[in-house]
Amino acid sequence: QKDIKDKKLKSYYLGKGDELQETKVLAEALAVDEQDIIPFTFNFYTPGSGDTDKFLYFRALLDSMSDSYSANWSSIKYIGRAEEFYNYSGFGRTFSFAFKAAAFSKKHLFPIYSKLNHLVGSTAPTYGSEGLFMRGTLLKLTIGDYLYEQNGFLSSVSLSWNLDYPWEIEGDLKVPHLL
Repeated sequence: QKDIKDKKLKSYYLGKGDELQETKVLAEALAVDEQDIIPFTFNFYTPGSGDTDKFLYFRALLDSMSDSYSANWSSIKYIGRAEEFYNYSGFGRTFSFAFKAAAFSKKHLFPIYSKLNHLVGSTAPTYGSEGLFMRGTLLKLTIGDYLYEQNGFLSSVSLSWNLDYPWEIEGDLKVPHLL
């Protein structure tokens, strides 16, 4: 099994923001053992481009996770038969989760909001080099050891905040510290 801590991961955000969010740095800043922090990364890629180095790391507090599996069955009813027969027609899996992205200092606000902007933008289409055909953005999601580089896509992203959360009111960026 691969260990993402041993890889040199490139950042989707091309500033120092994600260097501050890497597991080792985060563990030192919070004065906790590195093993107490779960890996939480989004690795975005566009089909056909082969580019899988657009990573978002989040210092986040997981609120909820839900993993649902479903089997799809098609019914068939034959003439002269009272009962229905079923044919297995597919499988589905839906994974949903909620998290809070926290900026523990003023200098972390811009990187957090830039990454949230990239996260929201991953639901919009991308276009090929000629700009003719739209295509979706796929991702490999890692949440601890529960999901490790699981292929999928984001069907929706919602940003919300509680009115009790503190806001940054000084400087150029006036936003909540917790989202």
